[in-house]
Amino acid sequence: MLALIIALAVLALVAIFANQLRAFRDDPSVPRPEATAVPAECAACADETEACVAERLLAGACKEIIYFDDEELDSYKGRNSDTYTEEEVETFRDIMFSMKESEVADWLTSLQQRDIALPDELKDEAFLLSGLRK
Repeated sequence: MLALIIALAVLALVAIFANQLRAFRDDPSVPRPEATAVPAECAACADETEACVAERLLAGACKEIIYFDDEELDSYKGRNSDTYTEEEVETFRDIMFSMKESEVADWLTSLQQRDIALPDELKDEAFLLSGLRK
């Protein structure tokens, strides 16, 4: 019985967090960094299907590196994804949640091109936001 109560409490907390996150992302008063336009030659396909996004992400289809107002992440170049401190993970999280969902896949490609590993703690969130997993 206690396990059921704890499970329900955890579920309620997750639902509250998800609702707050959605409200934050949809808030027009929150400033968003401007992404550089993706050059036409970088587009792997014309639509934004899950397969297209995954192909672009895995192939690094774009030769030109696109920055999302995240130049400070270049200092993490070459690090392993499991070596970040909590403060460093929060830096990545703040940047990721400041962008539109449609930009997350391109941001992940940019990190990959710059040899910056996404912290392990953020991988599931990033893939969910980018539409690569459902």
